Amino acid sequence: MDKAWSQMWDYLGTDAAWHGQNGLPALLWAHLKLSLASLLIAGAITLPPAIVLGHVQRGGTPTAFDRVLATRFGIAAIDAVGDRQFSAWKSGESASSERVVSSP
Repeated sequence: MDKAWSQMWDYLGTDAAWHGQNGLPALLWAHLKLSLASLLIAGAITLPPAIVLGHVQRGGTPTAFDRVLATRFGIAAIDAVGDRQFSAWKSGESASSERVVSSP
């Protein structure tokens, strides 16, 4: 391990480490350019779906009905687990329904 550290410090003390095509500043600049390009590509891939989904899913703040219905779904799911109905799913009868029904 000491030999590796010694070789590193010896290399950093040479002129070749700091100048030329394979010098540390040139390699650092190349790395920064590749990192920036990667970030731009990732942003170009992920930003459009986020914008589209953000505009499609505009529904506003949940209402009291939404919160109560979510609580009822949670209770129905726990009841289904208690009844060992692991493949059943729960749904509302209609969009304005307060009743949760089970489907096998």
